Amino acid sequence: MSQSIWLSQLNQSDPEIQREALRALAAEERVEGLAIACLNCLASDDADVRTWASEALGSSVAVCEAELDAVVAYLSPDVAVAVSRDQAYWAATILGRLAHPRMASPLVALATNSGDARLDVIRDRAIRSLTRLEVPPAECLSTEEIDRLKQMIQSETDTRRATIAKRWLDP
Repeated sequence: MSQSIWLSQLNQSDPEIQREALRALAAEERVEGLAIACLNCLASDDADVRTWASEALGSSVAVCEAELDAVVAYLSPDVAVAVSRDQAYWAATILGRLAHPRMASPLVALATNSGDARLDVIRDRAIRSLTRLEVPPAECLSTEEIDRLKQMIQSETDTRRATIAKRWLDP
């Protein structure tokens, strides 16, 4: 199916059309250019639409270059509190799969945002996504970001989260 048809179906207001499109999309091998539409479906009032959007994001949907900035926007600390927890979680997850150095800064911003306990699961995902980057922290983060990550490690009450971040920062 073409990307424009997928987008048309995912952007419908009818949950039945969205569900069927997401169900079919989840069965595909790999589809790019639909990450934002799937992330938006996670905000649906329909539980089945949200479930199938998660399935699609977890299996076949990959971020394309044109979507990077919009997906990164889901991870800014201000936006991550406003969007659903599932949306922020999946944004961090699909960006982490890219293992692209450009993703390091937004992931650090989310990982070090300790102001809202609702973001703990998302912080976990962001830290795990950082560990997938194949570039040393000094090559993809500013000194300030490295310092923020070190401060987070020292003050983190979740020792597992702190250990994972420390291993990435100081291999």
